[in-house]
Amino acid sequence: MRKVLKRILIVLSIPFNLFVGLLIFSTLSDYRPEPESEVKLSLEGKAAKIEGDTFTALIWNIGYAGLGAEMDFFNDGGKMVRPSEEQHAKFLGGIKEVIASMRDSIDFFLLQEVDKNSKRSYYSNQQDSLAVVLSGFAACFALNYDVKFVPVPFAFPYTPYGKTYGGLLSFTRYAPDASLRLQY
Repeated sequence: MRKVLKRILIVLSIPFNLFVGLLIFSTLSDYRPEPESEVKLSLEGKAAKIEGDTFTALIWNIGYAGLGAEMDFFNDGGKMVRPSEEQHAKFLGGIKEVIASMRDSIDFFLLQEVDKNSKRSYYSNQQDSLAVVLSGFAACFALNYDVKFVPVPFAFPYTPYGKTYGGLLSFTRYAPDASLRLQY
């Protein structure tokens, strides 16, 4: 009886130990940005100096080009963790179209949830894709989500979010002197 009980405890301890290991790994690899850090600035030759006192801005959470109308997202009660690769390409194309249609009337594009190398967005570099549409604009990318492995959702154990590397992407037609990331 003791041998059977011991084997049962060993079998039950495996998932527990894996979970504890995941918590330790997540804690040790958690991205903790400095309170203030300079962000690399990409200046295009056409960026202008500020003139005037009225500006236009578009602030948009693009949702890593993964949350279009057809996406049945698990966090909204759906069954999908990420869109299909075709949907992702379609959603990113739509985002680019909207931005292109506004490029002449907007001074600042402030984009959230822009991925550069994430499983959820098929490891696409969305910064590069959007920079093509906004050529001539100054740009900076501020990392705010760098996780080696996101295990959720637990309801779909074979389709975790996985590696996520994304952040805030800002474009402006003006030439900034500096670009800072402030951690709040």
